[in-house]
Amino acid sequence: MQETKRLPDQTEEATNYIKNLQEEVGKLKEKKDKLLGTDRSNTSKANCRKRLLLNSPVQIEVNENGGALEVTLVTSLECQFVFTEVIRILHEENAEVFDASYSVVQGPAFHTIHAQV
Repeated sequence: MQETKRLPDQTEEATNYIKNLQEEVGKLKEKKDKLLGTDRSNTSKANCRKRLLLNSPVQIEVNENGGALEVTLVTSLECQFVFTEVIRILHEENAEVFDASYSVVQGPAFHTIHAQV
């Protein structure tokens, strides 16, 4: 019988998996760009990928209280696509997102997501 993991544990595993995939995609795109002789380093997504390879600009914290989840996500302005990935993961885990907000404070974007399991 397979052990069922708590949703925050699953979310953390999924987040780590996404980060690893992003690193791999970044490496492959850099390799492709070198082979094609193009440089994508001036685009914001390419800059974000490079920072993902060096040190993650993304911080995720998941708090569970009963069936309620609060996900706090801090990203750089260039890496806000991670917000969409977190929402997608929550939906895949059958969590109902009922509130999401963000604010930008001197550079980083702070996202807060409230969901019900």
